[in-house]
Amino acid sequence: MARLTQPTLTNKRPKYEPSNLSPPNGLFSLFILRDSGCPFYYRFYDNTLVHQDPAILGGFFIALSLFAKEVTSGELETVTTKPCRYSFHPLRQGLLVLCSAKNFEPLTLERIAKRISQLFVTKFRSQLLNPYPASKSAPDLEKHIGEIFSEICSPTR
Repeated sequence: MARLTQPTLTNKRPKYEPSNLSPPNGLFSLFILRDSGCPFYYRFYDNTLVHQDPAILGGFFIALSLFAKEVTSGELETVTTKPCRYSFHPLRQGLLVLCSAKNFEPLTLERIAKRISQLFVTKFRSQLLNPYPASKSAPDLEKHIGEIFSEICSPTR
C-alpha cells in the first residue's frame, strides 16, 4: 500500500530582480498581472517596498478589482491610502497597477498607464497568456517601459 505524505510548505519568496530603470520621482511600484493575479511583470522602485511579496499583492489587487466589478458593476480606478495612490488599469487579459505618491501628477500617471497598456495590446498580449514571467517570455519589456518613462518624464516635455 502506498503511503501518503503531507506536502511541505516552503517559505520561499520569488527572487527579486532589481531594475535599472529610472522611473519618475514618486512612482513606487508597477505591476502587470494576469487575470489569475499572478504577476507577469513587477518592479518596486522604492526600497521600502522590496520586501513585499508580489504574488500576494497581485492576488489582492485582482481580488479588489473583481470585488469592485461585482459590487458596483464598474471598474476600480483608484485606491488611496495615507502615503500612496494605487491606480488600476484593465488590460485585455490582465491588470496594470501603478503605485505612486498621493501628490504624483495624475495626468503623468495616466499617460504612463495608457502607454504601457498600448504596448501590451500591440506587442505583449500573447505573452501574458503563457505561464512564464516577463523575464523569460518578454525580455525586452523592461527596455520598452524605460523608454516610456524617459519619453513621458523628460524635462523637455
